[in-house]
Amino acid sequence: MIKNILELLNTDDWYGVSENIDIAKGKYKAVKDAKELKQTLKRTYYGARNIN
Repeated sequence: MIKNILELLNTDDWYGVSENIDIAKGKYKAVKDAKELKQTLKRTYYGARNIN
């Protein structure tokens, strides 16, 4: 079951779908390079847009 969930999370970026998915994909991960910074900023931006 967990293996299926991890495979599903790896199929796409899933920006802004839900707070739980953002956390699972690394919303609070320490940034090491510019590529990770870009992904973190996108995740934060799309997450803030979808708050109702």
